[in-house]
Amino acid sequence: MLSKVKAITCSLLITILTFVAVGSALGCPVFNYQPEPPKKRD
Repeated sequence: MLSKVKAITCSLLITILTFVAVGSALGCPVFNYQPEPPKKRD
């Protein structure tokens, strides 16, 4: 039972880390959010 929980936690951690790494590599606004004022209207 405990080993199963450990395995699930490990895979979840790896998945989250991969998402964060890919997101920051692509400059994804979800992971790399920096509020900027809209510059379309002057």
